[in-house]
Amino acid sequence: MVKVFIKKLNSSAQLPSYKTSGASGMDLMACIEKTINLEPGKSCLVPTGLSVAFPKEYEIQIRPGLDWRQKIILVF
Repeated sequence: MVKVFIKKLNSSAQLPSYKTSGASGMDLMACIEKTINLEPGKSCLVPTGLSVAFPKEYEIQIRPGLDWRQKIILVF
């Protein structure tokens, strides 16, 4: 088993967790203090309040989930 180390950088940060039965990945939550107003066609960084460390042979992927219903997408 691979160890993944997660450090909370903000006391209100939530650790990733499986939100539904049979989910293939964990849900990652934003850690924001005030509402983010995003203009059409613009982008912004959204903090998670977390720092993650894992072996270099592995990767973590962040993908859009249910947010498509709110017309929020993840662009790389």
